Formats: sequence, C-alpha cells, structure tokens
Amino acid sequence: MQQVSHPDRSARADYDADDSAQNAEHHRLDQELRENVEPRRAERLADADFARALVGILGNAAAVGEAFHITSDEVLTWNQITETIAAAAGLEPDIVHIASDFVAASAPELAEGLLGDKAYSLVFDTSKLKRFVPGFQAAVPLAEGLARSLAWFEADPARKVVDEERDALLDRIVAAYAA
Repeated sequence: MQQVSHPDRSARADYDADDSAQNAEHHRLDQELRENVEPRRAERLADADFARALVGILGNAAAVGEAFHITSDEVLTWNQITETIAAAAGLEPDIVHIASDFVAASAPELAEGLLGDKAYSLVFDTSKLKRFVPGFQAAVPLAEGLARSLAWFEADPARKVVDEERDALLDRIVAAYAA
C-alpha cells in the first residue's frame, strides 16, 4: 500500500491511499476542528498535554463543529505564573502591576495580544473537553513544562537571543507608569 503524506496536516499523519474517501472525510474533520481550537488558550499547557487533548478531539467525529478550551485544570494567578517563570530561570521577579490600557496606550503594537484574555484573570472550564476526550487530564504542571522549555533553550546558544528592542520598550513602559 502506498502512503501519501499531507503537508498541511499539523501532525504530519500518513494516510493509506486505498482509503481515499475516508482520508478526505478525516481531512475535512481535521480542518474543521483546527478552525475551532484556539491555541492561545493553551498557553499554560505543556505541548505533550495539548497534543494528547488534540488527538483525542481529532479522533472523535462528534467533536466536529465544537469549540474547546484546551488547557489544564491548574489555576494560577498572573503573579503565580510570573513567579513560576522566574523560578524556572533561577530568578526572583520584581512584579510591577500596570493596567493593560496603559500598556496598550504606551505601545499600541502590544494592544492586540494584551487586551484580549490576558487583560483579565480567567479560569477555563475543561469539562467539555473531558466529555469529548474521556480520561484527559493534563499531566505536566506549569513549573515542569517551563523547566523543559528552558532546557530546550539552554541546549542551543542560538536560541538564547535577547530581544533588546522589546526589553527597552518594556523598561520605558514601566518607567512611564512609575512617573
């Protein structure tokens, strides 16, 4: 049997060419599901956990047309997230609370990514995901996922590039807010 690779598939799955009707339907379901999954909501979820949830959804025809929050049940405040990131890097954070509107006014290029769900404290309900993917439970806590990510960055010096412009921009915002 010839295997055909579909480059537009996020998982790079191979399909059996003899089952083209089934493949076409699976591709249609995959496309529809990907359009209804909002990856930004998974920002506090390890990639392996996200993949397990997504595979469970993609394997469930009843999920077609549904939207899901793919995230963990770990509830953390923005301060706790910041502290966890700093701890993973071996640092102590100096947290400065600045209104999202002030940041957006000071740096309009940051507004789109900031004024959505990041402007508010949110707890996402994963019960629907668990109904469609029975047994799903995020297994990697934020601290462990961050440690893995940092190890990946540390493994290649080319990845450890500081964005000097962004650092300077954030420093200017903090200084303006403190003034």
